[in-house]
Amino acid sequence: MLPSRHLRAAARQRSQRRAATAGDACFPKPDAEVIRRNKAITAHMRAGRVPDAERLFGAMPRRSTSTYNAMLAGYAANGRLPLARALFRSIPSPDAFSYNTLLHALAVSSSLADARALFEEMPMKDSVSYNVMISSHANHGLVSLARHYFDLAPQKDAVSWNGMLAAYVRNGRIREARSLFDSRTEWDAISWNALMAGYVQWGQMAEAQEMFNRMPQRDVVSWNTMVSGYARRGDMAEARRLFDAAPVRDVFTWTAVVSGYAQNGMLEEARRVFDAMPEKNAVSWNAMMAAYVQRRMMEEAKELFDVMPCRDVASWNTMLSGYAQAGMLEEARAIFDMMPQKDAVSWAAMLAAYSQGGFSEETLQLFKEMGHCGEWVNRSAFACVLSTCADIAALECGMQLHSRLIKAGYGVGCFVGNALLAMYFKCGNMEDARKAFEEMEERDVISWNTMIAGYARHGFGTEALEVFDKMRTTSTKPDAITLVGVLAACSHSGLVEKGISYFYSMHCNFGVTAKPEHYTCMIDLLGRAGRLDEALNLMKNMPFEPDSTMWGALLGASRIHRNSELGRRAAEKVFELEPENAGMYVLLSNIYASYGKWRDADKMRTMMHERGVKKVPGFSWIEVQNKIHTFSVGDSMHPEKEDIYAFLEDLDIRMKKAGYVSATDMVLHDVEEEEKEHMLKYHSEKLAVAYEMVHVHVVITGDDD
Repeated sequence: MLPSRHLRAAARQRSQRRAATAGDACFPKPDAEVIRRNKAITAHMRAGRVPDAERLFGAMPRRSTSTYNAMLAGYAANGRLPLARALFRSIPSPDAFSYNTLLHALAVSSSLADARALFEEMPMKDSVSYNVMISSHANHGLVSLARHYFDLAPQKDAVSWNGMLAAYVRNGRIREARSLFDSRTEWDAISWNALMAGYVQWGQMAEAQEMFNRMPQRDVVSWNTMVSGYARRGDMAEARRLFDAAPVRDVFTWTAVVSGYAQNGMLEEARRVFDAMPEKNAVSWNAMMAAYVQRRMMEEAKELFDVMPCRDVASWNTMLSGYAQAGMLEEARAIFDMMPQKDAVSWAAMLAAYSQGGFSEETLQLFKEMGHCGEWVNRSAFACVLSTCADIAALECGMQLHSRLIKAGYGVGCFVGNALLAMYFKCGNMEDARKAFEEMEERDVISWNTMIAGYARHGFGTEALEVFDKMRTTSTKPDAITLVGVLAACSHSGLVEKGISYFYSMHCNFGVTAKPEHYTCMIDLLGRAGRLDEALNLMKNMPFEPDSTMWGALLGASRIHRNSELGRRAAEKVFELEPENAGMYVLLSNIYASYGKWRDADKMRTMMHERGVKKVPGFSWIEVQNKIHTFSVGDSMHPEKEDIYAFLEDLDIRMKKAGYVSATDMVLHDVEEEEKEHMLKYHSEKLAVAYEMVHVHVVITGDDD
């Protein structure tokens, strides 16, 4: 909802204009019953009872503009943007409150283009309208546009000036904030505190202290800002001095010191101050509990949680996040299930716990539960589930989420947009990734890097470099990760000379100093091209020692170009640096096997066994009828294994009749040909594809049918 002072201002202006506008002319003067029902609608909406408000609204024989506004504000406050839009268009005569409410709803949902269109459409703009445009664009980092609306405003109130000041501060443009501050003298304590907080936020404590010393009148917020600023910088001596000198302290002053000690690893001092607090609120308890959580001291955090007299949803979320970050998913889920009230942070934290823990099915199931509970899905939840879809290549599920994003009225900003790009690329859907990128309302360096790396990973080197060239025409500056993607694109696409050119010019042209990951890309690029001597020479002349990743790239190149001696040398280096890296044992074993050196290949596998190194088995996933199915090699646990194996046997017979010969040379084990064919036949990917074909009722036909 709009801040109450904004709403009151809009209401006053609406009353003043009513005589001069059509306004409520479409309605008779509201009677007592209409007013009573309007209040009931507002109460339902504030309590989140949207269906109850809708039923009451639908049953009203007479409505006023205020009735529509109560519904509109309720939809906006409860995140029902599509419904708010539809209702707004149905209001017979919207007033300033109507326009400002929808304007604010569009702005906070990141639909800034729509907000700008509505603003231009407004027949009457007031200070509330301009202030919404200033703050919303500032919140998205569009400070120049915020300044544009600030300059357009015919009348600027304190909210306008403070909003523009906050816009500069929040986006790190402190010089411009100071220039604006110095351009007038009628600033209140809020303004002084805002600029001082900006200096604190960006680590300019000397300037913050100068502002603090100049303040005509300090309030408790001023003292709290300085205490927390010094604490955040790690200067607890100065923070404590100011704390002791403060003429008045509130619970936030005490909490700032507790948090400061905790953030600087001084838990005993934090606990002493916490225990000495004359009055504690939920924020204080949560700060002390968060200190334990940050140190993974979950037993101490739980003890504090158990004795808290005033738990709020943040208390539960702190414990939930703590257990999740510690990998204690059972405890996290227990806390989640016990929560008397869950908010968007709770759902997002539990989703993130499952997703980051690799529990893909649990993530998707919880997301479904979230929908069934009527919980409005926020950007964090969408991004988390999109990440899970990317991890398991669940394209259909990811596309459904994309559709839900659009239906929910969310603009595609960087946070969700980047997750969409990653999902489409990991699922191999280059075209939809490109479309999603083009539809993004704003892009950051992660957006560009995801596009470049995504194309590179799939061998679309030319397309990756085209994106890079386009990026260079924007204000987004390439970083070290960008250049890793560019070099990988050259490597995966055989663009050797281009890759060499980018590598040796990246410091001069882009200000990026080559790091180990850049050298790894170059070793891979030269190795793939068969220029093994150049790759070795590059490794010898690096400003740091080669790591296991670099030797691994050289080992892979040795396999491609059948250089067993170099492969053996590279493998020995990897074993020395990473004795637990099962992949390298397997790779060297496969190199030996490809040369028919079965004794050496067996020696590698024996060495793995003796050293206790285990290879993680490979799995394949497939999505059928909105459910993810997982298969391993020769899987015998799937409930429909008989149908799957029968299908593969039938397919194998028909393929052999058509002239197919199994590529048994790809099986790097010293076994009989028949056993090699069997191993190829029941690979996890084949089982997954066969399962899908069984369920879509594929009919195999041949010339003899």
